Amino acid sequence: MADFPAADRIAVAVSGGADSMALLLLLKEWGRASLVALTVDHGLREDSAAESAKVKEWCTVEGIFHEILVWEGEKPTSNIHELAREARYSLMTAYCKSQNISQLFLGHHLQDQAETFLIRLARGSGVQGLKGMAAIREHNGILLCRPLLKVPPERLKATLTARKKSWIDDPSNHNLKYTRTKMRQLAGILRDSGVAFERISHAMDNLSRSDNALEHYALSHLQATAHAYAQGYVHIFLPDFLKSPQEITLRCLRSLLMAVSGNTKPPRLENLLELEKTLQKSFVKRTLHGCLLYLTGDTLTLCREPASCMKNTLKGAETLWDGRFLLNGTVENIKPLGTLGWQRINKTEMGKALRPLPYPVRLTMPCVWDNDTVVSMASGVWVTQDALARNWLAHSKFS
Repeated sequence: MADFPAADRIAVAVSGGADSMALLLLLKEWGRASLVALTVDHGLREDSAAESAKVKEWCTVEGIFHEILVWEGEKPTSNIHELAREARYSLMTAYCKSQNISQLFLGHHLQDQAETFLIRLARGSGVQGLKGMAAIREHNGILLCRPLLKVPPERLKATLTARKKSWIDDPSNHNLKYTRTKMRQLAGILRDSGVAFERISHAMDNLSRSDNALEHYALSHLQATAHAYAQGYVHIFLPDFLKSPQEITLRCLRSLLMAVSGNTKPPRLENLLELEKTLQKSFVKRTLHGCLLYLTGDTLTLCREPASCMKNTLKGAETLWDGRFLLNGTVENIKPLGTLGWQRINKTEMGKALRPLPYPVRLTMPCVWDNDTVVSMASGVWVTQDALARNWLAHSKFS
């Protein structure tokens, strides 16, 4: 636990399973921070509400504050595990933000890492995917902390048994229609054949070190060949940009597309490979991943695709617009400028201020609207969840 940042108050995700219950007790015994236990009721099984109530009862006995977060709305009929996972993280990180809690602890263990490796191997993932889950990672502005990644699940169950504590077995963990369940069986077969989880974890550590080195050189390459503008677009000196090894080029393109589009998911590798080939040939303009790319001389401009963000609005207490601008102050009726807005302000002082920007960039700028009138530009900071792009932007000198 000493490797994790100090905090007065932390949250811990508790499903009621052995791994999360053991983590809860270990964090309590660690005693370095006040605990808030969070259980997400997905509403996907009849017993989910009763199980959440049982976890609350256990937490009450331990003297730990507990909150049940309910996934409201219509539930998916396909891709259930992934969508439930996204909803779970969204609910828990939103709660942490509302309570000024900066760290959320998760009970992922050694076997979870092995399963993740096999799932990503089956998908044909590269170094970034195969390195597995990180012990500390930022998500939605919250640090996700996983202190048990080197601990086998048997030890966690033994911890609970020694303390005479119970846990809940989720029946979905044994349902073979889910990919992770299939990989859990495969991981067991590999372990029984002599491929221990610890060896898989060791291989993932090696891949993680390799990935860190590649990220270092990708950052240096971005700093040498690309220039970021505070309005959310990038200029790239294409001849130098394409001189790097292919892996570096692809990483940079991946991160730039995520940062400029505001997407939290990366573009597909096959699309990146196709884009790289396109950039090496006769190229004028194209779109990808919610971005517009066009060439002027040797300079590649990468900006938000206007058509992809025209429907994005922001009302009420939200502050992140289009996934890329963290807006300042009171936020009401925020929409992109668009062609109509530009026609109305192009001869005003506001239009004069925007005119130096590339035309497509002007159209994607967040503005405060009053019905059909552009009141003002919205003030904000360009943000991204991609680690490489975030690091690059933090060291960029904006024009």
